[in-house]
Amino acid sequence: MDALVGFSIGVFVLGATLCGFFMVFLIRGRPIAGDRGARQVIKFHGLELETNSIMLLLIVSLIAAASPMVLYGWLRLKQQALQETHGGEAKIYLSGELADASDPSAKLAGISVTATNGDTQETRVATSDQQGSFEFEGIRITDGANHIRLLVEREGYLPFQKVIPANEQNVRVTLSRKPASSAESVGR
Repeated sequence: MDALVGFSIGVFVLGATLCGFFMVFLIRGRPIAGDRGARQVIKFHGLELETNSIMLLLIVSLIAAASPMVLYGWLRLKQQALQETHGGEAKIYLSGELADASDPSAKLAGISVTATNGDTQETRVATSDQQGSFEFEGIRITDGANHIRLLVEREGYLPFQKVIPANEQNVRVTLSRKPASSAESVGR
């Protein structure tokens, strides 16, 4: 239990105790004899208080009892919101286009592109469309894991691999064909 929770519980208990005391004072106390009019004084075990004072103290003790819990809840929500936007985790949406080094006008469709977060090893796979474009759903990154390894492999082409920083979200991938002698030796 952290210090804020302990403090909140302590103030809540104090406020609830005060609230209970003033409720008992109102219920069990007796008006002083001969007291008439708007200002009523209640006496309980030798303590005399006006009803206006008791109600004010009751309200203050209720606020004192509730405020730490409300503050604690608000701080937790604020902390969660900050973690989602600044620290902790975020998602990037990576997209790009595949091209052939020997024919820049060629559209490379149906090729699998793999994106892997280098630290968390979370992997996403996308397939290029008819225009040679690919797009990944959100890839989770953190402060420590903010580089994505992009891998493209296709038969007849050299493998393409590149490490991309998280702030780069549009990538052009140019695939080079394997040399003819290399392709023939693989086929044997």
